Amino acid sequence: EVRIQAQVAGFRAPRFAAPPQYPFSLFPRSFLIAAMNAMAATMRQELAKASTPETQKAFLRSLEVEVRCEAEHVVPEPGSRIADVCRAEGSVDKRQVAETIMAGGTPSPGDVVKYFNAELRQRICFLD
Repeated sequence: EVRIQAQVAGFRAPRFAAPPQYPFSLFPRSFLIAAMNAMAATMRQELAKASTPETQKAFLRSLEVEVRCEAEHVVPEPGSRIADVCRAEGSVDKRQVAETIMAGGTPSPGDVVKYFNAELRQRICFLD
């Protein structure tokens, strides 16, 4: 018995059994096409049915997914972590930062973070 498996429109159709006297090359192609079209029509009808919240809830609860994490823990290389900007300390000359901005330049991110953290320690800042 020769088994022929058809795939139509993204779903797998059941297997057709071809009698031994019909090799695949001689099996009537029109029969296969008609059978696949009939199965596709049935599948479209099933998918077009409206579902109720109860059936959706039952379907979602019936899904079972088992997840296993078997990978080894990855440890970052020393020195590869990004420094926490909230813990950046240091002093920055406010006048130098102000002059850079007035000249149309951009102060370095490190200077901005140090200035901002120093200001947060000196006074209460409300951020919107």
